[in-house]
Amino acid sequence: MADEKKTRIYRIGDYAQKMSVTPDLLKHYEKMGLIRARTTESGYRYYPFPESVPLLECLSLRNYGFSLQQMRELLYQGNLASFEQALGAQAEQIRRSMAREQAVLEEYEAQSQWFRRMENRTLYMLLEEKEDVYFLPHSKHHDFLEDDRIQALLSKWVEWMPMVKSCRKIILKSGEDSLRDGVWGLSVPVSLAERFGLPLNSVVERLPGGRHLICHYILTDETPSATKQLWQTITENARKYGLPLSGPVQQIVLTTLFTPGENVRCGVFSIPVLV
Repeated sequence: MADEKKTRIYRIGDYAQKMSVTPDLLKHYEKMGLIRARTTESGYRYYPFPESVPLLECLSLRNYGFSLQQMRELLYQGNLASFEQALGAQAEQIRRSMAREQAVLEEYEAQSQWFRRMENRTLYMLLEEKEDVYFLPHSKHHDFLEDDRIQALLSKWVEWMPMVKSCRKIILKSGEDSLRDGVWGLSVPVSLAERFGLPLNSVVERLPGGRHLICHYILTDETPSATKQLWQTITENARKYGLPLSGPVQQIVLTTLFTPGENVRCGVFSIPVLV
């Protein structure tokens, strides 16, 4: 009892200042059972100095990303084994978050490089070696494809956009308008799918890599005829330089801006070349 009388207590404002937190945070943590206060008959809150120990522990756990409920369970209902296990699980979640942020940063840098390459250009073509790509079909002719296998994967794939791209798969057909019969979906290089741990099933197609004619483009006309004219320009240039085109073709969407008066579409045609 004598030691308890010697314990220093602080008004809520003073205590919050000493601990570099807000009075509202103290009240909330108290309400959640994480720290305790003494309330006088006149309604004033006082916090004993020893409450700084659980408070600091809570602030540490908060920075790990734990919820208030998880903090209470760990500090007041757990043991060292459960505490270690919870920290390990949270650390793994942080690793996944860091991996995603790193991937987004890499995508940003790739996009920036793309815009620099396309400065003062609307079409840029070159030959490149490409790796295999996974393609998840999604829609055709302005209608969604009805397939439970697609729905089983879609949300996980969308989580990894913009690394996962909106993409149209086009099968080249002699004497026909191949663009009109394309299938839209999502695509991602195989190495990135493995890196991100994207789920796969039997509806996912693996489109072959190898030598591709890569056609970077910017369109300011959203009409189908503009895309068709772009495609004709690409195929004419391929014939001019003796490049026999194959399929399946990937039309990858990079950016679409819905600006007043015109839509701006940036993308890439990736077309296998027979060698």
